[in-house]
Amino acid sequence: MYFKEDVARLVSELGNVKMEPPVELGKADDFGLSLDLFDPVSGQIIALARPARIDLGQPQILLTATQARTAVAAARTGHLHRVRGMGFASIEEFNEAHKRDVAAADLKAKQAEESAKMNQAHADAANKAAADAQPKKPAQAEAVA
Repeated sequence: MYFKEDVARLVSELGNVKMEPPVELGKADDFGLSLDLFDPVSGQIIALARPARIDLGQPQILLTATQARTAVAAARTGHLHRVRGMGFASIEEFNEAHKRDVAAADLKAKQAEESAKMNQAHADAANKAAADAQPKKPAQAEAVA
């Protein structure tokens, strides 16, 4: 069992650890007993502190600063291996390719939206033209005249 003070001490210890690029620490929640870390390089969230939850079958987690550094290093190494396995020479090359893919997907979505708007406008214009081309009933013709 651990206390809020243990989580606060872990936060202060991790604040003294220098990692490049730096990791982001979440806020301590669940009564100050839960804490997560986000690694921007690997894109992973690492649980640093979790209280035991009997109802969920969740065991207690409380990492030390050294264990947290090791978990970040392992996540970054694993990410690098996955990136190289995909055929990229570096993480930067992978990130640039990912940005291009996201931009292409956004452009495709915008084009599909514009095409749908144009199709709807065309269908509305065709319906209006068809309605205008219909012969008018005599009662309507007299009311107009």
